[in-house]
Amino acid sequence: MTRAALWSPALAKEIRALLPVWGATAAALAASFQGDRLGVGLLAYVAGSTALGAQSIGQEYAYRTLPMLLSQPADRRRMYLLKFSVTAVMLLTLAALAGIVLADEWRQDASQLSVVLLPVLCGLFLAPLFTMICRSTLAGMILSTSVPAVAWLITLAIAWFWFGIDADQATDIILGRAALGVMVVCPLLAVLGWRRFTSLEATEGAAPAFHLPRWVGRADGARRHSPHMALAVKELYLQQLTFGLVALYVVVWAALLLGQRLIPSWSSFPLGAVMLLYCTGLAIMIGALASAEERQHRTLDWQLLQPTSAWQQWIVKVGVTLGLALTFGAGLPILLNEATPLEGFTAIKMPADFALLIVLLTAGSIYVSSLSGSGVRAMVLSLPIGMSVVLFAQMVRGAMRWVTLQVASPLMANIVTGAIAPSSGDAGVVVLFAARGFVLTLVPVFLWFGFVNHTSTDRTTRRILQQAAVIALLVTTGMVLVGAVLAFYELRSR
Repeated sequence: MTRAALWSPALAKEIRALLPVWGATAAALAASFQGDRLGVGLLAYVAGSTALGAQSIGQEYAYRTLPMLLSQPADRRRMYLLKFSVTAVMLLTLAALAGIVLADEWRQDASQLSVVLLPVLCGLFLAPLFTMICRSTLAGMILSTSVPAVAWLITLAIAWFWFGIDADQATDIILGRAALGVMVVCPLLAVLGWRRFTSLEATEGAAPAFHLPRWVGRADGARRHSPHMALAVKELYLQQLTFGLVALYVVVWAALLLGQRLIPSWSSFPLGAVMLLYCTGLAIMIGALASAEERQHRTLDWQLLQPTSAWQQWIVKVGVTLGLALTFGAGLPILLNEATPLEGFTAIKMPADFALLIVLLTAGSIYVSSLSGSGVRAMVLSLPIGMSVVLFAQMVRGAMRWVTLQVASPLMANIVTGAIAPSSGDAGVVVLFAARGFVLTLVPVFLWFGFVNHTSTDRTTRRILQQAAVIALLVTTGMVLVGAVLAFYELRSR
């Protein structure tokens, strides 16, 4: 048997397209073993599972290979079966890893098995179908996760109004049977996906032109041309999914508000976790779309040839991206909570620090986007890269503690590493400003490296390692300086 028979080009193409997403998700799940990061690991598992399912079809749209694929003299049913098989194998391996992570949870609650099975079923049946319907990988990811969530809320509402079952009891009853119900629907979804793929057409219409209204023109009818305004409009066009996700969040917020007015048991709904997930996820998505989407749409090269300088284009891109992240990721949730407060929701006590977090997440995802070829990869890679930064920071903290123990007392080691507060009251204020300054130092570094990668096609491993070394050095320096400030105030107070 020849090598080509064992490793066909079609199979190699499918594996090569899905391997980065699978590897990033597996790395995030593996990192969740270290410390109490079960929630982050589950978030990575859900996002990675839906991304794998959407990428199995979405890769053809991203790399403009759909016409070539559909013109091959091969049975489309066979093509779809190959894609389905590769996706299923990768999803099952992720499910096995997630099962190991949740092994302790299973011993306490057997319904946690649904938490592992549902993302696999959604990624295998829902995500490819929505991707083909919307002709977008990101849209397939968002819909394959939002549709089950909306169905869950509707089920809880029906259980209350028709049967008088509160939300907690309905959750205990339904969660263990949710996977079984989805498995019953899966054959229908498989048939719909197969029929959609067999009737798929490679129709790529031109992007709709943007026309300024007549009232902004001169008397002779000529329109005023503003290059920076055109660049801003282009950036807003790249963020179409952002506006869709914001609209979905507003609808969910209104539904939860109405539910709390009518269903008393909904007052215990974890609204704070939902808001935090929305804010952080939206910031990461906005930054991930900024640079990678231009590379995916093949518009980056000719965009850099425009008469507007590259640094001005980058400033417009960063300004629009950060503006959207702050407006919809921080301002909108706070405004909705102030206008229509929900029971059980803890208001944000420090809006300035929350805004800094949104800015840092957005800037970091912009940097990851400058290294990625599509928005999906940038979104999936942002989570494991962020977890790697957190693990590195904890390693630096452990090294600082070990060094302090060699020259001082355990109490000083705890103060230097921030385990306990120093006795001086002024130290907390100084450290707060030092931490904010540290974040404000990281943001320009992320944006500068993003600009370098965005304006150059030379994204070599050497350059990426150099940039990672600079970021690691900056993180280490900042943590050491903050620890030195804490130690200084503690010694002065004695």
